[in-house]
Amino acid sequence: MANVDANAFADRLSKLYASWESADEDNQWNDMDALVVMVGRDDVLYSKSTALQTWLFGYELTDTLCVFCANEIHVLTSKKKADFLTPLHAVLKGKKDLPTLKTYLRSKDDDTESLVTISSGIKNSKAVDVSAAFAYVSAPKDETELDLIKKACQITCNVFSKHVKKEIVTIVDEEKRVKHSKIADGIDQVVTTEKKFIPAGVDADQVEICYSPIIQSGGDYQLKFSTVSSEEKLHFGTIICYLGIRYKSYCSNIVRTMFVQPTQEMQDHYEFLLSVYDKALENLKEGVKLSDVYSAVYDYVGQQHPELQESFTKTIGFAMGIEFREGSLPIAPKCNLTVKKGMVFNINLGFSGLANPSAEDEEGKTYAIFIGDTVLVEESGPATELTALSKKKLSSIAIFLGNEGENGKASINTDMLQDQKWLDRTRKEMTAEEKRKTHQSELSRHMNEQAKVQYKKYEALILPIHGYPTPFHISTVKNISKSEEGEYTYLRINFFHPGGSLGRVDGVVFPDGEATFVKEISFRSSSKHGSVATNLMSVFQLIKEVQKKFRARESEKKELEGYVEQESLVLSSNKGNARLKDLYMRPVIGSRRVQGTLEAHLNGLRYTTLKGDKVDILYKNVKHAFFPGEPSKNEMIVLLHFHLKHPLIIGKKKHKDMQFYTEVGEIMTDLGRTQHLHDRDDLMAEQAERELRAKLDNAFDSFRKKVESQQQYHIDFEKPFRELAFHGVPYRSTVLLQPTTNCLVNLTEQPPFIIVLDEFGARAL
Repeated sequence: MANVDANAFADRLSKLYASWESADEDNQWNDMDALVVMVGRDDVLYSKSTALQTWLFGYELTDTLCVFCANEIHVLTSKKKADFLTPLHAVLKGKKDLPTLKTYLRSKDDDTESLVTISSGIKNSKAVDVSAAFAYVSAPKDETELDLIKKACQITCNVFSKHVKKEIVTIVDEEKRVKHSKIADGIDQVVTTEKKFIPAGVDADQVEICYSPIIQSGGDYQLKFSTVSSEEKLHFGTIICYLGIRYKSYCSNIVRTMFVQPTQEMQDHYEFLLSVYDKALENLKEGVKLSDVYSAVYDYVGQQHPELQESFTKTIGFAMGIEFREGSLPIAPKCNLTVKKGMVFNINLGFSGLANPSAEDEEGKTYAIFIGDTVLVEESGPATELTALSKKKLSSIAIFLGNEGENGKASINTDMLQDQKWLDRTRKEMTAEEKRKTHQSELSRHMNEQAKVQYKKYEALILPIHGYPTPFHISTVKNISKSEEGEYTYLRINFFHPGGSLGRVDGVVFPDGEATFVKEISFRSSSKHGSVATNLMSVFQLIKEVQKKFRARESEKKELEGYVEQESLVLSSNKGNARLKDLYMRPVIGSRRVQGTLEAHLNGLRYTTLKGDKVDILYKNVKHAFFPGEPSKNEMIVLLHFHLKHPLIIGKKKHKDMQFYTEVGEIMTDLGRTQHLHDRDDLMAEQAERELRAKLDNAFDSFRKKVESQQQYHIDFEKPFRELAFHGVPYRSTVLLQPTTNCLVNLTEQPPFIIVLDEFGARAL
C-alpha cells in the first residue's frame, strides 16, 4: 500500500469540520454530534462511505470503522491499515483546530472492548443520514483532484474519438449488422486492455470504466445512465453513445449523438441543442442556485422552440467526482443548493420522442438527441469544458453517404454539399475539352470502384495478359508483395503452379499439369506518378484483405468436415431439474469467459450464459464423463468434464471436450505482500475459502448423482485415482496425469489431455 498524503488529509478534514460547524443556510449536517463511517467488503462500485475514505485517505480501507467526534477521530482497523495511517498522527498534533486521531487494532477474537470505548461518546445519539452534506462539502475539488479528473477526461475523449467514433463509421460504411451490446463490450475491452489511448504520465492500471458503455439507436432511446445496451442491431439513423471513464477513483463522462444521413430538420434541432448547451454553461457559475440554472435553460427552450419543451430532459446534469453521480446535487427544478467554484458537473441534456416522418423504415421514424460533457465551475464567467477534445459540432458527428449508389463511402464532413455546389458551378465554366477530361476521369474512377466491388464479390483478380483482361481466382495466388526500389514502386504477385512447392499444397489441384501456367507477374510505377503508386498500394491491401477472408472461410469449411449434427434437446418442465449456477465453460464462448448455468433435461444437458448463449450436450453423445470428487482439496477449481463421441462447434471450431467449472480460491497470489501468521484478515479468508470448498463439492456431487440416476441414458462419472498419478508432458508443459477406470487424463490444465485406454493394443502404467 502506498503512503497516505497527510497534507491533503489535513486540508480536506479541515473543510469537513468547518462545514460541520458552519451556520450557513446550506448546512445539511442536521445538528450532528458524531459522524460514523463503516466500510465492509461489499462489491459496490459507488457508496458514500468509500467515497469519504477515498477523499480523506486517498484509498479505500475495507473492514474499517471510523467515528469522527468533535475533538477526536476513532479508527478501528487491522494492523496493516493502522500503520498506513501513522503519518496522520503527527500532522494532526500540529493543527489545534483539528481533532486528534486514535487507532484501535481489531482483535482476531473479539472487538467488544474497542467498540465500547469508541461508542462511549455517542451512546445517546440517534442516527441521521448526512450523505448529502458530505457530497456538498466534497463537491468543490482541489488542484490534486482536478488534475486526476482532467486526466480521466483526456482518456475518455481519446477512446471516443479514436475508437468509438471510428468503429461506428466503419460499421456504417461497410453496412455491418452489429449488436449494441457487442459494440459496448468492445469499448469496455479497449479501455481495460488497450494502452495506446492512455496519455503519458498516467498509470494504466488505475483506469476503469465508470459504467458499462451504452449504445442506443433504432427508435428506442432512454436518456438516462441506468440503462444498458440492448441486443438489437445498430440502426443507421440516430446513434447515441454514452462513455464514462475514471482514473484513480475520479470520474469523467461524455455523451454524443451521431447521425447517418440526417434531414435538415434533424440538423436544425441539433444545432439548437448546442445553443441550449451553451446557455447551460453560461448560467452554471458560482453563487447561482442549481434550480435557477435549470429554469434559465428551460425558459430559453420555451422562448426559442416552445414545441420542444415537452421533449426536453427533466434534469440537465449532476455533480460528479469520486462518485459518478451525486444524487443530492442534480441540475434540476427542485435543487436549491448553490454552485461553488471548483465543482465538477456532467451537463447532459437533450430532446426525446422527436418525429422523423421522412424516414424509410419504422425504426427511424422516432429519434432523440442527447449530448453531455464534464465541466468545471470557474471563479467567474461560464463553466469550462474538460472534455472539449471530443468535438460535438455537426460536421464532427454527422455521416453523409456519397451518391455512388449502394457502394457509396461514408464521410464525416457536412461541407460535402457545398463542395458539390462549387463543382457544379465550376463545370459550367469549363471548355469542352476540359469537360471531356473530367468526364473521363470520373468514369475511370467509377469503373475502378466497380471493379473493386466485383473483385470482392467474385474473389477474382483481373490482370492484363498480352493486353487482354484475364481473371485469376484468389485461390491461385500464393503470395503478394510490395516494395520500393529507387524511384519505382513494385507490386509482385506469385501464383501456385506445378513443381512450385515440395509436396502437395492443400486446396491446390492441377488437372492438366502440361498446361501453361503463370508463375509470377510484376507491376511497376514511378513514384513521380503519385496517384498510380497510391493505386498500387490500394490494390495490394485489397488483395491481402480478400485473400485473408478466403483462407479463413476455407479453414472454417475444412474445420466443419465430418461434423455430425446433434438431435434437438428435449427440455424438461420440472422445476426440480438438477442445476449448477455460476459456472464457467471451456472452451470459452466469445472473446472472454462469462458465467452461466448448467441444467439437466430429459435427454441431455444445457449450459446457458448470462448473455443468453446456449450449448447443448446430449447424453447419447457423451463418451466419458469425469468428476474428480472432492478435487478442491488439491486443485483450485471444481469441475465436470465431458469427453464426446462427436465434436460440437464452438466459435467456428470443433471441440470434443466440454468442461464446466468454478473457482474455489485465488488462482494467483501476490508474492510481494507480507503476511502475518495471525493476521485476522487472512484467517477469515482461509475459513471462508474452506467453507466455499465444502459447499461447492457438495453441490457438484449432488448434480452428478442426479444425472447418474436418470433411467433412460447410462451416464457414469469416472473419478481419477490421484494416488496412481504421475507427471508427464503431453503438450508443452509438465502436468499431473491421473488414470481413471477407462482413461488417462489431465483435466485442470488447458488443453485437456484424455487417452481412452481401450483404444490402445498395449499399455503400461
